[in-house]
Amino acid sequence: MTQWHGSKGWYIKMMGAAKAKRRIAKMTKEIGEEFPNAFLRGGEMIAREAKIIINRKGHVVSGTLMGSIHAEVTDWREEYIEISVGTWLHYARKIENLPDGGYLFEAFEIKRNDALNTIERDLKKVIKRNVGR
Repeated sequence: MTQWHGSKGWYIKMMGAAKAKRRIAKMTKEIGEEFPNAFLRGGEMIAREAKIIINRKGHVVSGTLMGSIHAEVTDWREEYIEISVGTWLHYARKIENLPDGGYLFEAFEIKRNDALNTIERDLKKVIKRNVGR
């Protein structure tokens, strides 16, 4: 890279700009593909913890509730991504509202930092893979 000062300000000339542009485009594509997956892995950590909590609290009768808890990308826009952790079962809310219920909120509180660290680590890997070449 070369820089110099001219009559209108500083100028920078970069040799190999086409190669850099291709690398950035590839990295952007890969991050775009990996972005929801990284967040989904964080949500899955919370879902696994919720299943452990349900079992620990003795709310397992048939295993249907535990088996139905999942994480999914429910909305992804330019401004944000939304991951939902929960279940479609109608009686899940009753268990969540029992005095000792609270499996989803408790799981979120326990695993929030681990999930965020996982998301950050996964996205950094993608960037490092592309920039570190």
